Amino acid sequence: MPLEDPRGDKDDNKIRRELAKKKPVADPTAAATAAVQALQVKPEDSPFTSYEARMEAVFKAVQGFGFELIKGIEKGDGDEEEEDEEDEEDGDVDRDKLTAEQVATLRHIVITLGRDQAQRRMRKLVLGAQADRGFLSFNTSFSYELTAKFEAFTRHYKSLKDWSDKFDNLLAFTMTIDEFDVWYVSSQ
Repeated sequence: MPLEDPRGDKDDNKIRRELAKKKPVADPTAAATAAVQALQVKPEDSPFTSYEARMEAVFKAVQGFGFELIKGIEKGDGDEEEEDEEDEEDGDVDRDKLTAEQVATLRHIVITLGRDQAQRRMRKLVLGAQADRGFLSFNTSFSYELTAKFEAFTRHYKSLKDWSDKFDNLLAFTMTIDEFDVWYVSSQ
């Protein structure tokens, strides 16, 4: 379930330039915690509206670039009405009807400028010359090439000193090979 994009319709490159000019947040965890604690949640808000407000507060506090959904809402156990199941299959879920328990299962990662840069580097590492193309073409040797690219990533990862950079790069590499999972499918 995607969140509303707090950036609006701004161009990604323009946002990258704006964020690069700002001083990085010294302690993102403390900034995010303080932003959520300072947030005034209205009792009449739905659980999803409250969640979205908390995510937006965190997004602003850590100078976010975007969101990445890690875990969404699980489908029901079949007890729901037929039209509700059809809506879920189409991805159209009424956010105001979600329970607090369902919303509690959501997991998003805020993509910071550093994570965005790591994702672009890992996309270039994994996809090579195809990284900037609109149409990608894979053959069976891609899964073998990925093994060598993983070794290159491992060397890069070991050279990093900052744990935040290590996490950002590991997350970016994992998300990239998950997005372009042809390597896994073609090797079976």
